[in-house]
Order: sequence, then structure tokens, then C-alpha cells
Amino acid sequence: MKVLYGVNVPQEGTVTVSGTPLEPGSTAASRAAGIGMVFQDLRLIPAFTVLENIDLALDSAGSRKERRAKLLEAGERWGLPVDPDRAVRDLSLAERQRVEILRVLLLDAK
Repeated sequence: MKVLYGVNVPQEGTVTVSGTPLEPGSTAASRAAGIGMVFQDLRLIPAFTVLENIDLALDSAGSRKERRAKLLEAGERWGLPVDPDRAVRDLSLAERQRVEILRVLLLDAK
């Protein structure tokens, strides 16, 4: 998974997505190809809210109200409800994992 996502470089061979080779070791190229990854070690900032953590990963286009609505809609659509205004430090492990999964899905991972 880490080779596919571009965290590690393959020792040999190439990674190809939909017939297009990916640049080795480039997470940006992997994300551009629609590859997302939820890491086992969660990468959330505990002092930030759910929405603030999501905003760090996304191009924070639109107003806060619009971004909040988009997050709520995504949670409904994928069955991963979250409270955008809640501090991550107050979430259970399962809720934190939901936030990580939503972050990847909102990046349009395939």
C-alpha cells in the first residue's frame, strides 16, 4: 500500500494506474491518480475540530458554512456521520477513523 500511495519507492518494477505509470515515491502523483490511503497511525491534530482537520487536507474553497455542509453531506452519503465542530481529542478511536476515511473520500479517492 505504501508503494502504491507513493510513501515508499518500489525496489523494482513500476506502479501503473489505469495504464499510466506513477512517479515513484510521489504521494502527489498518487493522489492525482485518485489513490487515497488511511494510515494506521492516525494523522489528525487532536486540538483541532473535525472540520479543521478536514480543511488541512482539502483545498478549503468556499465559506466555512459551505465546507461544513459538504462534510455533513459526505458523512450521510457514506454512512460515516461526524460532528464537524467537535474537537478530535474528544472522539473515540472509531470516530477518528471515520474522520480519516472521510478525509480520503473527500479528496476524491477512487
